Amino acid sequence: MNSFAKSTLAALALSLTLSASTAIAATAETAVDAVKCVQRELTALGFETGLADGLVGVKTFLASEAYIRYMRANGEKGWAQPGLNVDTARLWCEKVADAHPKVAPFWRAFAETEMPTDPKAIFEFAYRYDIGIGGKKNEALAVRWYLRAAELGYAPAQRNLAGMFGSGRGIARNDDTARYWFLAAANQGDAQAQYVLGKYYSANREMSLGWLFKAAQQGHQAAILELESLLEI
Repeated sequence: MNSFAKSTLAALALSLTLSASTAIAATAETAVDAVKCVQRELTALGFETGLADGLVGVKTFLASEAYIRYMRANGEKGWAQPGLNVDTARLWCEKVADAHPKVAPFWRAFAETEMPTDPKAIFEFAYRYDIGIGGKKNEALAVRWYLRAAELGYAPAQRNLAGMFGSGRGIARNDDTARYWFLAAANQGDAQAQYVLGKYYSANREMSLGWLFKAAQQGHQAAILELESLLEI
């Protein structure tokens, strides 16, 4: 038996295992949608995955292996992903879209359907992208989801979004927008935002002390130290 036949049989055996696990998880609609997302994206790039049915069959598995070889041949040495299956499909979907912007709309459409509506959950979703939990760090996506949570009035998201605008991470730097979101968070009692504003308004002693005092009242250590320095305590 030649090496191609062996690899095909191995792929078939693996696909049968994956298909069985998919059948067991048939009620996990989001996992199936993630597989469909990968199938559509790889097809858009010219890899034959078969029908976009949400099942990791032989064609889809072989297409995913071919894609990995393609990425490595084109210098993407750091592109190391776990084998494609229903559990890793979401990460695959995001990664392919990230590597090939022309197919990114597929990922965005999938992400929209997955997006939670609770502002705290949205913030946690954004934070994963901000620091790279469970996948590649993506500051642009972090900004996008921080903004959604910030617009829903979630103070931690407003503060982190302000920091992104203030530092130019994931989006063009805009000090006015940064100040807007820091004020929004600070007015809701976010101690870190209050501290940042206390430092920002250093030229206005009264305003600076006011914000620093608010942060210090909540136990913000840097604000306490800053107050002690300014008041020479």
